[in-house]
Amino acid sequence: MSQYVPYLEALNRETGLDIQLSASGGAQLMLEGRGMLLQWLEAQAMFIVYIELGTLSGWRDEEVLRQLLSANFLLLQTEGGALSYHPAANMVGMNYAISVYGLTAEDFVRRLDAVILLAEQWQERLRRMEAEQEKLAVRAVEGGEETPSDADPYVSMQMLRI
Repeated sequence: MSQYVPYLEALNRETGLDIQLSASGGAQLMLEGRGMLLQWLEAQAMFIVYIELGTLSGWRDEEVLRQLLSANFLLLQTEGGALSYHPAANMVGMNYAISVYGLTAEDFVRRLDAVILLAEQWQERLRRMEAEQEKLAVRAVEGGEETPSDADPYVSMQMLRI
Protein backbone atom coordinates (compact mmCIF):
# COMPACT_ATOMS: atom_id res chain seq x y z
CA MET A 1 0.00 0.00 0.00
CA SER A 2 1.39 3.38 -1.01
CA GLN A 3 1.91 6.10 1.57
CA TYR A 4 -0.73 8.37 0.01
CA VAL A 5 -3.70 5.98 0.43
CA PRO A 6 -4.84 6.98 3.96
CA TYR A 7 -4.65 10.68 3.04
CA LEU A 8 -6.66 10.21 -0.13
CA GLU A 9 -9.21 8.06 1.73
CA ALA A 10 -9.64 10.81 4.35
CA LEU A 11 -10.08 13.39 1.60
CA ASN A 12 -12.68 11.19 -0.11
CA ARG A 13 -14.58 10.80 3.17
CA GLU A 14 -14.53 14.55 3.75
CA THR A 15 -15.59 15.55 0.22
CA GLY A 16 -17.83 12.61 -0.67
CA LEU A 17 -15.84 12.21 -3.88
CA ASP A 18 -14.01 9.18 -5.20
CA ILE A 19 -10.61 10.69 -5.99
CA GLN A 20 -8.16 8.23 -7.50
CA LEU A 21 -4.61 9.03 -8.53
CA SER A 22 -3.48 8.20 -12.05
CA ALA A 23 -0.46 6.00 -12.75
CA SER A 24 1.67 9.15 -12.71
CA GLY A 25 0.32 10.09 -9.25
CA GLY A 26 -1.96 12.94 -10.29
CA ALA A 27 -5.66 13.66 -9.87
CA GLN A 28 -7.63 16.51 -11.41
CA LEU A 29 -10.87 17.59 -9.83
CA MET A 30 -13.29 20.45 -9.50
CA LEU A 31 -13.79 21.55 -5.93
CA GLU A 32 -16.24 24.36 -5.20
CA GLY A 33 -16.16 25.39 -8.85
CA ARG A 34 -12.39 25.66 -8.92
CA GLY A 35 -9.98 23.47 -10.85
CA MET A 36 -7.53 21.61 -8.65
CA LEU A 37 -4.68 19.21 -9.28
CA LEU A 38 -3.20 16.90 -6.65
CA GLN A 39 0.17 15.43 -7.54
CA TRP A 40 1.71 12.79 -5.25
CA LEU A 41 5.51 12.69 -5.04
CA GLU A 42 6.37 9.33 -3.48
CA ALA A 43 10.10 10.01 -2.93
CA GLN A 44 9.36 13.20 -0.98
CA ALA A 45 6.20 11.89 0.71
CA MET A 46 4.29 14.99 -0.31
CA PHE A 47 1.40 16.25 -2.34
CA ILE A 48 1.79 19.23 -4.62
CA VAL A 49 -1.53 21.03 -4.76
CA TYR A 50 -2.34 23.34 -7.67
CA ILE A 51 -5.48 25.47 -7.45
CA GLU A 52 -6.74 27.73 -10.23
CA LEU A 53 -7.29 31.31 -9.08
CA GLY A 54 -8.62 32.77 -12.32
CA THR A 55 -7.74 34.17 -15.70
CA LEU A 56 -6.33 37.60 -16.39
CA SER A 57 -8.79 40.10 -17.82
CA GLY A 58 -6.52 41.92 -20.24
CA TRP A 59 -6.43 45.20 -18.37
CA ARG A 60 -2.72 45.97 -17.86
CA ASP A 61 -1.94 42.30 -17.24
CA GLU A 62 1.78 43.01 -17.03
CA GLU A 63 1.21 45.11 -13.91
CA VAL A 64 -0.94 42.40 -12.31
CA LEU A 65 1.75 39.81 -13.10
CA ARG A 66 4.40 42.09 -11.60
CA GLN A 67 2.39 42.32 -8.37
CA LEU A 68 1.88 38.55 -8.28
CA LEU A 69 5.58 37.93 -8.84
CA SER A 70 6.54 40.28 -6.03
CA ALA A 71 4.10 38.46 -3.72
CA ASN A 72 6.18 35.30 -4.24
CA PHE A 73 9.28 36.88 -2.67
CA LEU A 74 10.39 34.46 0.05
CA LEU A 75 6.81 33.09 -0.09
CA LEU A 76 5.92 35.53 2.68
CA GLN A 77 2.72 37.00 1.23
CA THR A 78 1.60 33.59 -0.01
CA GLU A 79 2.13 31.82 3.32
CA GLY A 80 4.38 29.22 1.75
CA GLY A 81 2.50 28.84 -1.51
CA ALA A 82 3.79 29.94 -4.90
CA LEU A 83 1.74 31.87 -7.42
CA SER A 84 2.14 30.87 -11.04
CA TYR A 85 0.92 31.95 -14.45
CA HIS A 86 0.26 29.67 -17.42
CA PRO A 87 0.32 31.89 -20.53
CA ALA A 88 -1.30 29.39 -22.92
CA ALA A 89 -4.35 29.12 -20.65
CA ASN A 90 -4.04 32.72 -19.34
CA MET A 91 -4.51 31.13 -15.90
CA VAL A 92 -3.15 32.26 -12.55
CA GLY A 93 -2.79 29.49 -10.00
CA MET A 94 -1.41 28.74 -6.58
CA ASN A 95 0.97 25.85 -5.95
CA TYR A 96 1.43 24.47 -2.47
CA ALA A 97 3.47 21.56 -1.17
CA ILE A 98 2.02 19.49 1.67
CA SER A 99 4.45 17.04 3.19
CA VAL A 100 2.65 14.16 4.87
CA TYR A 101 5.62 13.21 7.02
CA GLY A 102 4.28 13.09 10.58
CA LEU A 103 0.74 14.09 9.55
CA THR A 104 -2.33 12.10 10.36
CA ALA A 105 -4.87 11.76 7.55
CA GLU A 106 -7.16 14.21 9.36
CA ASP A 107 -4.29 16.71 9.71
CA PHE A 108 -3.72 16.43 5.97
CA VAL A 109 -7.37 17.26 5.25
CA ARG A 110 -7.17 20.26 7.61
CA ARG A 111 -3.98 21.45 5.93
CA LEU A 112 -5.56 21.06 2.49
CA ASP A 113 -8.60 23.00 3.69
CA ALA A 114 -6.29 25.81 4.85
CA VAL A 115 -4.66 25.85 1.41
CA ILE A 116 -8.09 26.10 -0.22
CA LEU A 117 -8.99 29.02 2.06
CA LEU A 118 -5.69 30.71 1.19
CA ALA A 119 -6.45 30.22 -2.51
CA GLU A 120 -9.87 31.84 -2.00
CA GLN A 121 -8.15 34.86 -0.43
CA TRP A 122 -5.78 35.08 -3.39
CA GLN A 123 -8.64 34.69 -5.83
CA GLU A 124 -10.28 37.75 -4.27
CA ARG A 125 -6.97 39.60 -4.19
CA LEU A 126 -6.45 38.85 -7.90
CA ARG A 127 -9.94 40.15 -8.62
CA ARG A 128 -9.15 43.40 -6.76
CA MET A 129 -5.81 43.80 -8.57
CA GLU A 130 -7.54 43.44 -11.93
CA ALA A 131 -10.34 45.84 -10.98
CA GLU A 132 -7.76 48.44 -9.96
CA GLN A 133 -5.86 48.05 -13.24
CA GLU A 134 -9.10 48.29 -15.21
CA LYS A 135 -9.98 51.49 -13.36
CA LEU A 136 -6.54 52.97 -14.12
CA ALA A 137 -6.76 52.01 -17.80
CA VAL A 138 -10.27 53.47 -18.19
CA ARG A 139 -9.23 56.66 -16.38
CA ALA A 140 -6.23 57.02 -18.70
CA VAL A 141 -8.40 56.55 -21.81
CA GLU A 142 -11.13 58.93 -20.61
CA GLY A 143 -8.61 61.56 -19.61
CA GLY A 144 -6.71 61.21 -22.86
CA GLU A 145 -3.66 60.24 -20.87
CA GLU A 146 -1.27 57.56 -21.85
CA THR A 147 -0.65 54.87 -19.31
CA PRO A 148 2.80 54.91 -17.74
CA SER A 149 5.23 52.69 -19.56
CA ASP A 150 8.25 50.76 -18.43
CA ALA A 151 10.35 53.10 -20.58
CA ASP A 152 9.58 56.01 -18.25
CA PRO A 153 9.72 54.64 -14.69
CA TYR A 154 9.60 58.10 -13.13
CA VAL A 155 6.10 58.98 -14.31
CA SER A 156 4.45 57.69 -11.16
CA MET A 157 7.38 58.01 -8.79
CA GLN A 158 7.16 60.72 -6.16
CA MET A 159 10.36 62.31 -4.99
CA LEU A 160 11.00 63.87 -1.62
CA ARG A 161 13.57 66.64 -1.50
CA ILE A 162 15.27 67.45 1.74
